[in-house]
Amino acid sequence: MNTTTLRTKDQADHSLVSMIGGKIATTSNVIAATFGKLHKVVLRAIKSLECSAEFTGRNFVPSEYFDSTGRKLPSYIVTKDGFSMLAMGFTGKEATKWKEAYINAFNLMDSELRRIGEASKQSDKHTRVPLKDAINMLVARSKHLNYSDAYKMVHQRFGIETVEEFSDDQVPLAVEYVHKLIAQWELVEPELLAAPVKNELSEGLRNNIGAMANHMLWLHSWWMAHGPAIEAMNGQTARAVRDHFVDGASVARNVAYTIGEAPPEEFMKNYPWKGDDSERRHYRSRMGVASQSQRGEVPA
Repeated sequence: MNTTTLRTKDQADHSLVSMIGGKIATTSNVIAATFGKLHKVVLRAIKSLECSAEFTGRNFVPSEYFDSTGRKLPSYIVTKDGFSMLAMGFTGKEATKWKEAYINAFNLMDSELRRIGEASKQSDKHTRVPLKDAINMLVARSKHLNYSDAYKMVHQRFGIETVEEFSDDQVPLAVEYVHKLIAQWELVEPELLAAPVKNELSEGLRNNIGAMANHMLWLHSWWMAHGPAIEAMNGQTARAVRDHFVDGASVARNVAYTIGEAPPEEFMKNYPWKGDDSERRHYRSRMGVASQSQRGEVPA
Protein backbone atom coordinates (compact mmCIF):
# COMPACT_ATOMS: atom_id res chain seq x y z
CA MET A 1 0.00 0.00 0.00
CA ASN A 2 1.50 3.32 -1.11
CA THR A 3 1.14 6.04 1.50
CA THR A 4 2.39 9.58 1.97
CA THR A 5 2.66 10.52 5.60
CA LEU A 6 2.38 13.78 7.48
CA ARG A 7 3.55 14.23 11.09
CA THR A 8 2.49 16.90 13.54
CA LYS A 9 4.74 18.65 16.03
CA ASP A 10 2.75 17.21 18.94
CA GLN A 11 2.97 13.62 17.75
CA ALA A 12 6.45 12.86 16.48
CA ASP A 13 6.10 9.07 16.88
CA HIS A 14 2.87 8.59 14.92
CA SER A 15 1.83 9.56 11.44
CA LEU A 16 -1.64 10.85 12.14
CA VAL A 17 -2.80 10.97 8.51
CA SER A 18 -1.53 9.51 5.24
CA MET A 19 -2.36 9.39 1.56
CA ILE A 20 -3.85 5.92 1.26
CA GLY A 21 -5.29 4.80 -2.06
CA GLY A 22 -5.36 8.38 -3.30
CA LYS A 23 -7.28 9.68 -0.28
CA ILE A 24 -6.26 11.47 2.91
CA ALA A 25 -6.91 8.95 5.69
CA THR A 26 -5.74 7.36 8.91
CA THR A 27 -6.12 3.83 10.27
CA SER A 28 -7.98 2.32 13.17
CA ASN A 29 -4.78 1.01 14.77
CA VAL A 30 -3.14 4.45 14.61
CA ILE A 31 -6.27 5.97 16.15
CA ALA A 32 -6.14 3.37 18.93
CA ALA A 33 -2.48 4.12 19.69
CA THR A 34 -3.05 7.88 19.61
CA PHE A 35 -6.07 7.88 21.94
CA GLY A 36 -4.58 5.26 24.27
CA LYS A 37 -7.23 2.62 23.54
CA LEU A 38 -7.04 -1.08 22.75
CA HIS A 39 -7.36 -1.63 19.02
CA LYS A 40 -10.21 -4.09 19.53
CA VAL A 41 -12.12 -1.35 21.35
CA VAL A 42 -11.76 0.98 18.35
CA LEU A 43 -12.80 -1.81 15.98
CA ARG A 44 -15.86 -2.48 18.10
CA ALA A 45 -16.70 1.24 18.15
CA ILE A 46 -16.52 1.39 14.34
CA LYS A 47 -18.73 -1.68 13.94
CA SER A 48 -21.29 -0.28 16.40
CA LEU A 49 -21.71 3.01 14.50
CA GLU A 50 -25.22 3.19 13.12
CA CYS A 51 -24.21 4.78 9.82
CA SER A 52 -25.69 4.02 6.42
CA ALA A 53 -24.05 1.30 4.36
CA GLU A 54 -23.00 3.92 1.81
CA PHE A 55 -21.32 6.14 4.42
CA THR A 56 -19.62 3.17 6.08
CA GLY A 57 -18.34 1.77 2.80
CA ARG A 58 -16.97 5.14 1.75
CA ASN A 59 -15.32 6.11 5.04
CA PHE A 60 -14.39 2.86 6.81
CA VAL A 61 -12.52 0.57 4.41
CA PRO A 62 -11.55 -2.89 5.75
CA SER A 63 -7.79 -3.41 5.74
CA GLU A 64 -5.02 -5.33 7.54
CA TYR A 65 -1.78 -4.61 9.36
CA PHE A 66 1.04 -6.57 11.02
CA ASP A 67 1.58 -6.24 14.76
CA SER A 68 4.94 -6.38 16.56
CA THR A 69 4.91 -10.18 16.53
CA GLY A 70 4.30 -10.39 12.79
CA ARG A 71 0.63 -11.38 13.01
CA LYS A 72 -1.69 -10.09 10.30
CA LEU A 73 -4.63 -8.41 12.00
CA PRO A 74 -7.76 -6.62 10.76
CA SER A 75 -8.04 -2.85 10.77
CA TYR A 76 -9.88 -0.05 8.98
CA ILE A 77 -8.75 2.78 6.74
CA VAL A 78 -10.62 5.81 8.07
CA THR A 79 -11.29 9.02 6.14
CA LYS A 80 -11.69 12.48 7.64
CA ASP A 81 -15.49 12.12 7.68
CA GLY A 82 -15.19 8.67 9.19
CA PHE A 83 -12.86 9.93 11.88
CA SER A 84 -15.24 12.79 12.71
CA MET A 85 -18.10 10.32 13.13
CA LEU A 86 -16.02 7.90 15.22
CA ALA A 87 -14.43 10.56 17.41
CA MET A 88 -17.82 11.83 18.56
CA GLY A 89 -17.77 9.00 21.05
CA PHE A 90 -14.34 9.89 22.44
CA THR A 91 -14.71 12.23 25.43
CA GLY A 92 -12.42 13.91 27.93
CA LYS A 93 -9.78 16.59 27.84
CA GLU A 94 -7.06 14.33 26.37
CA ALA A 95 -9.42 13.01 23.70
CA THR A 96 -10.39 16.54 22.73
CA LYS A 97 -6.73 17.45 22.31
CA TRP A 98 -6.20 14.55 19.91
CA LYS A 99 -9.40 15.21 18.00
CA GLU A 100 -8.17 18.72 17.38
CA ALA A 101 -4.73 17.41 16.33
CA TYR A 102 -6.32 15.00 13.84
CA ILE A 103 -8.57 17.66 12.34
CA ASN A 104 -5.57 19.98 11.96
CA ALA A 105 -3.55 17.19 10.35
CA PHE A 106 -6.32 16.37 7.86
CA ASN A 107 -6.71 20.05 6.96
CA LEU A 108 -2.97 20.62 6.69
CA MET A 109 -2.48 17.72 4.29
CA ASP A 110 -5.51 18.77 2.24
CA SER A 111 -4.11 22.30 1.96
CA GLU A 112 -0.68 20.99 0.98
CA LEU A 113 -2.13 18.70 -1.69
CA ARG A 114 -4.13 21.57 -3.13
CA ARG A 115 -0.99 23.70 -3.27
CA ILE A 116 0.96 20.93 -4.99
CA GLY A 117 -1.91 20.33 -7.40
CA GLU A 118 -2.13 24.00 -8.33
CA ALA A 119 1.62 24.18 -8.86
CA SER A 120 1.42 21.10 -11.07
CA LYS A 121 -1.40 22.65 -13.13
CA GLN A 122 0.63 25.80 -13.67
CA SER A 123 3.64 23.71 -14.68
CA ASP A 124 1.54 21.65 -17.11
CA LYS A 125 0.00 24.81 -18.55
CA HIS A 126 3.44 26.29 -19.15
CA THR A 127 4.65 23.03 -20.74
CA ARG A 128 1.76 23.05 -23.22
CA VAL A 129 2.31 26.64 -24.40
CA PRO A 130 4.39 25.54 -27.46
CA LEU A 131 1.55 23.21 -28.50
CA LYS A 132 -1.00 26.01 -28.20
CA ASP A 133 1.24 28.26 -30.29
CA ALA A 134 1.58 25.55 -32.94
CA ILE A 135 -2.20 25.05 -33.08
CA ASN A 136 -2.68 28.81 -33.48
CA MET A 137 -0.26 28.79 -36.39
CA LEU A 138 -1.99 25.80 -38.02
CA VAL A 139 -5.42 27.46 -37.83
CA ALA A 140 -4.00 30.75 -39.13
CA ARG A 141 -2.29 29.11 -42.11
CA SER A 142 -5.25 26.86 -42.90
CA LYS A 143 -8.16 28.97 -44.07
CA HIS A 144 -10.90 26.44 -43.30
CA LEU A 145 -9.70 24.62 -40.18
CA ASN A 146 -11.12 25.81 -36.85
CA TYR A 147 -9.60 25.29 -33.41
CA SER A 148 -11.97 22.46 -32.51
CA ASP A 149 -11.03 20.45 -35.61
CA ALA A 150 -7.33 21.18 -35.13
CA TYR A 151 -7.35 19.87 -31.56
CA LYS A 152 -9.41 16.85 -32.63
CA MET A 153 -6.71 15.94 -35.15
CA VAL A 154 -4.06 16.08 -32.43
CA HIS A 155 -6.25 14.09 -30.02
CA GLN A 156 -6.87 11.40 -32.64
CA ARG A 157 -3.19 11.20 -33.54
CA PHE A 158 -2.16 10.55 -29.93
CA GLY A 159 -5.23 8.62 -28.79
CA ILE A 160 -6.33 11.10 -26.12
CA GLU A 161 -9.47 13.12 -25.42
CA THR A 162 -8.00 16.34 -23.97
CA VAL A 163 -4.61 18.05 -24.05
CA GLU A 164 -4.45 17.65 -20.26
CA GLU A 165 -3.72 13.95 -20.88
CA PHE A 166 -0.40 14.74 -22.58
CA SER A 167 2.69 13.79 -20.62
CA ASP A 168 5.64 16.17 -20.63
CA ASP A 169 7.43 13.83 -23.05
CA GLN A 170 4.52 13.81 -25.51
CA VAL A 171 4.11 17.58 -25.85
CA PRO A 172 7.23 18.05 -28.06
CA LEU A 173 6.04 15.17 -30.27
CA ALA A 174 2.62 16.83 -30.59
CA VAL A 175 4.25 20.15 -31.51
CA GLU A 176 6.34 18.39 -34.14
CA TYR A 177 3.22 16.71 -35.54
CA VAL A 178 1.34 20.03 -35.83
CA HIS A 179 4.29 21.66 -37.59
CA LYS A 180 4.30 18.74 -40.02
CA LEU A 181 0.63 19.45 -40.80
CA ILE A 182 1.50 23.10 -41.40
CA ALA A 183 4.31 22.10 -43.75
CA GLN A 184 2.04 19.73 -45.67
CA TRP A 185 -0.54 22.45 -46.15
CA GLU A 186 2.06 24.93 -47.32
CA LEU A 187 3.13 22.49 -50.03
CA VAL A 188 -0.24 22.81 -51.73
CA GLU A 189 -0.92 26.39 -50.67
CA PRO A 190 1.10 28.31 -53.32
CA GLU A 191 -0.77 26.78 -56.28
CA LEU A 192 -4.21 26.47 -54.73
CA LEU A 193 -4.39 29.83 -53.00
CA ALA A 194 -3.61 31.91 -56.06
CA ALA A 195 -6.77 34.08 -56.18
CA PRO A 196 -9.29 33.46 -57.48
CA VAL A 197 -8.55 29.71 -57.37
CA LYS A 198 -12.03 28.54 -58.29
CA ASN A 199 -12.13 30.67 -61.43
CA GLU A 200 -8.62 29.77 -62.59
CA LEU A 201 -9.25 26.01 -62.58
CA SER A 202 -11.11 24.37 -65.39
CA GLU A 203 -14.35 22.71 -64.36
CA GLY A 204 -12.96 19.26 -65.14
CA LEU A 205 -9.79 19.81 -63.12
CA ARG A 206 -11.70 21.30 -60.21
CA ASN A 207 -14.09 18.33 -60.20
CA ASN A 208 -11.18 15.87 -60.26
CA ILE A 209 -9.38 17.65 -57.43
CA GLY A 210 -12.60 17.77 -55.41
CA ALA A 211 -13.25 14.07 -56.06
CA MET A 212 -9.70 13.17 -54.99
CA ALA A 213 -10.08 15.19 -51.78
CA ASN A 214 -13.44 13.57 -51.07
CA HIS A 215 -12.02 10.09 -51.58
CA MET A 216 -9.28 10.88 -49.06
CA LEU A 217 -11.89 12.07 -46.57
CA TRP A 218 -13.95 8.93 -47.16
CA LEU A 219 -10.86 6.85 -46.41
CA HIS A 220 -10.38 8.83 -43.21
CA SER A 221 -14.02 8.18 -42.26
CA TRP A 222 -13.44 4.47 -42.80
CA TRP A 223 -10.27 4.59 -40.71
CA MET A 224 -12.06 6.29 -37.83
CA ALA A 225 -14.54 3.39 -37.81
CA HIS A 226 -12.11 0.49 -38.23
CA GLY A 227 -8.70 1.89 -37.25
CA PRO A 228 -9.02 1.09 -33.51
CA ALA A 229 -9.79 -2.56 -34.31
CA ILE A 230 -6.79 -2.78 -36.64
CA GLU A 231 -4.58 -1.16 -34.02
CA ALA A 232 -5.77 -3.69 -31.45
CA MET A 233 -4.84 -6.56 -33.78
CA ASN A 234 -1.53 -5.15 -35.01
CA GLY A 235 -0.46 -1.88 -33.43
CA GLN A 236 2.72 -1.61 -35.49
CA THR A 237 0.89 -1.87 -38.81
CA ALA A 238 -1.81 0.56 -37.66
CA ARG A 239 0.71 3.17 -36.56
CA ALA A 240 2.51 2.87 -39.89
CA VAL A 241 -0.55 3.98 -41.87
CA ARG A 242 -2.52 6.04 -39.34
CA ASP A 243 -0.74 9.31 -40.09
CA HIS A 244 -1.49 8.94 -43.81
CA PHE A 245 -5.22 8.76 -43.08
CA VAL A 246 -5.24 11.60 -40.54
CA ASP A 247 -2.75 13.93 -42.22
CA GLY A 248 -4.12 13.20 -45.68
CA ALA A 249 -7.62 14.10 -44.52
CA SER A 250 -6.33 17.42 -43.16
CA VAL A 251 -4.76 18.40 -46.47
CA ALA A 252 -7.76 17.08 -48.44
CA ARG A 253 -10.18 19.13 -46.34
CA ASN A 254 -8.24 22.33 -46.96
CA VAL A 255 -7.92 21.64 -50.68
CA ALA A 256 -11.63 20.90 -51.04
CA TYR A 257 -12.72 24.10 -49.30
CA THR A 258 -10.15 26.18 -51.17
CA ILE A 259 -11.49 25.17 -54.58
CA GLY A 260 -15.09 25.63 -53.42
CA GLU A 261 -15.95 21.93 -53.26
CA ALA A 262 -17.08 21.60 -49.63
CA PRO A 263 -17.11 17.89 -48.69
CA PRO A 264 -20.14 16.31 -46.94
CA GLU A 265 -18.21 15.75 -43.73
CA GLU A 266 -21.20 15.28 -41.42
CA PHE A 267 -22.49 12.62 -43.78
CA MET A 268 -19.08 10.96 -43.85
CA LYS A 269 -18.72 11.12 -40.07
CA ASN A 270 -22.00 9.27 -39.47
CA TYR A 271 -21.76 6.81 -42.33
CA PRO A 272 -22.65 3.26 -41.12
CA TRP A 273 -19.44 1.51 -42.18
CA LYS A 274 -20.14 -1.34 -39.77
CA GLY A 275 -23.73 -1.78 -40.89
CA ASP A 276 -25.04 -4.08 -43.62
CA ASP A 277 -25.81 -3.08 -47.21
CA SER A 278 -29.45 -2.29 -46.48
CA GLU A 279 -28.46 0.12 -43.70
CA ARG A 280 -26.04 1.90 -45.98
CA ARG A 281 -28.56 2.15 -48.83
CA HIS A 282 -31.17 3.51 -46.42
CA TYR A 283 -28.70 6.03 -45.02
CA ARG A 284 -27.67 7.30 -48.47
CA SER A 285 -31.29 7.53 -49.55
CA ARG A 286 -32.24 9.41 -46.40
CA MET A 287 -29.41 11.89 -47.00
CA GLY A 288 -30.54 12.44 -50.58
CA VAL A 289 -27.40 11.06 -52.21
CA ALA A 290 -28.69 7.80 -53.69
CA SER A 291 -28.12 9.06 -57.19
CA GLN A 292 -24.53 9.94 -56.39
CA SER A 293 -24.01 6.42 -55.09
CA GLN A 294 -25.20 4.93 -58.37
CA ARG A 295 -22.66 7.07 -60.24
CA GLY A 296 -19.90 5.81 -57.94
CA GLU A 297 -19.35 9.11 -56.15
CA VAL A 298 -20.31 7.67 -52.76
CA PRO A 299 -18.71 4.39 -51.61
CA ALA A 300 -20.93 1.35 -51.34
